[in-house]
Amino acid sequence: MRISLIGLLALGMIACVVGCGGGASETKPLDECKAEAEKMNVDQLKAKVADYEKAMAKYKPEIEEIQKKLSTGLGDMVAGKKPENADELKADLEKLQAKLKPLTERFEIYAAELAKR
Repeated sequence: MRISLIGLLALGMIACVVGCGGGASETKPLDECKAEAEKMNVDQLKAKVADYEKAMAKYKPEIEEIQKKLSTGLGDMVAGKKPENADELKADLEKLQAKLKPLTERFEIYAAELAKR
């Protein structure tokens, strides 16, 4: 559970850096994204990366809420006690990770292409 928490918190930090938006696709095939990214210029890549950042940012309130719940239960975990709502938190984390995964995968494609240039 700690590994998935760390992964989600890392994604949360990425999402915290950005706003909220619209040109990101959760369903576009990854191969199509790669081909598209290779054809884009730097400004287009920056815009596409920003679109994905904005789309991921809409999960910021959920991430912050889960982080708040986790931080309040951290004392119990250190003491060796399992928080009462640990299973619920884990389920919430898994749902959020599933929502973020398609956006993150596509974001990484465009960001990697931008970093090459």
